[in-house]
Amino acid sequence: MTTLTDLITRLEQATGPDKEIDYAIGRYLWDRGIDPWKCFSYGGIENPALPFTGSVDVALTLVRGKVPWVVIHLRDGRGCAEVESSWQYDGATPAIALCIAALKAMEATS
Repeated sequence: MTTLTDLITRLEQATGPDKEIDYAIGRYLWDRGIDPWKCFSYGGIENPALPFTGSVDVALTLVRGKVPWVVIHLRDGRGCAEVESSWQYDGATPAIALCIAALKAMEATS
């Protein structure tokens, strides 16, 4: 079974969107009783692997309602997600940075 630490490591090493990581994130959520596909379709088509690493909109579903605010931007050509005022996470893209931020927040509260 994939752990949050495993997922975070894979995200930190990712160089761009990765469908295998997307699937692993969805599977991690599903195994914990969270339905990442519920009431969500991407491009009008139900998708078995939501593009968490390729879409900021999809990555935002990981933090929606869990943190007061998040800022996503580029810094030195890499994605950066700032969550609340104290945490910054870098990734290859803004979506990946946001995934890292969301999974680190889950890790901190589990």
